[in-house]
Amino acid sequence: MALSFRQKYQLRRFLWIVIVGTGIGFIYTLTEDGWDHIALVNGTSAGFIIGILVAYLELFVFTSSLRKFSFLYLFLLRLAIYFAIALVVTLVLFVVSRAIRYELNLRAVWFTQEFQTYLHND
Repeated sequence: MALSFRQKYQLRRFLWIVIVGTGIGFIYTLTEDGWDHIALVNGTSAGFIIGILVAYLELFVFTSSLRKFSFLYLFLLRLAIYFAIALVVTLVLFVVSRAIRYELNLRAVWFTQEFQTYLHND
């Protein structure tokens, strides 16, 4: 089954958003943490996951059907959703990577001093 022109266009846009998100995650982590391998994997993974979610939302959720709402409403809605996505993805990746690194269960990582410091200081 061949893809239509519109489907190919949407797929290209989707892939570019994911590639850019992944690249931003990698570059940001590289500038913040240097060549720390675990940080680079976490940052690149976060960029990839956030890129997929943003691409999906922009291409399939925030479509012309939402044009009836004001610009300010849509801006604030997107801001809140993207902030929540970034927060959740970052926290989940932090907990999962620490659980793997220290061979702990996810609940145990939540109560470590490192995670509590990360929550309250970073």
